[in-house]
Amino acid sequence: MNNKEFWIWLAGFIDGDGCFCLNCSIPRGYTRKDGYTRKYIVFAPTVSIKLRDYDASTLDYIQQQSGCGRRYAANRDGHTPEAIWQTVTYREAIKICKGVLPYLIPKRQSCEVLLKAAKFIEENSRRRNGNWQKGGYQNLERIQKLRELREQINPNRSQNYKRLNLSDERIEDVLATQRF
Repeated sequence: MNNKEFWIWLAGFIDGDGCFCLNCSIPRGYTRKDGYTRKYIVFAPTVSIKLRDYDASTLDYIQQQSGCGRRYAANRDGHTPEAIWQTVTYREAIKICKGVLPYLIPKRQSCEVLLKAAKFIEENSRRRNGNWQKGGYQNLERIQKLRELREQINPNRSQNYKRLNLSDERIEDVLATQRF
């Protein structure tokens, strides 16, 4: 299978069993020696595919051919064991989105929005001491932009997003801990 054939095949696979998602979390943060705790909001664009565990070799093939992602095993509450492949970094998400975008049909819009979000994160990341820093987009305007993009990717799942409570007030609370 040549490179173009792989991307066409992968696009079909993602259209059927894949998911584009802009994950969001508010980790516990870290506490300095003086007791000050800094919190932050993390947005992680991911492309994922979930299959039954006996199809895991297909996910290994995707990882090998794309040079991206990682395969995980999941067995939830006695259900059929699953194998999950997903991108790990926003750069991997960009690579996969660019590769499959021309060939997607039902999930084309979700892919376009995720690509836009991943590029936004890349443009707003910052480097410190040669390393990429998490939370380079930590201001209200940027977080609101990512929140809007997140709701566009999978509008039918937006009710699940409300669990995280990304209201403006909650964002302001998190951002207030960043002021030194």
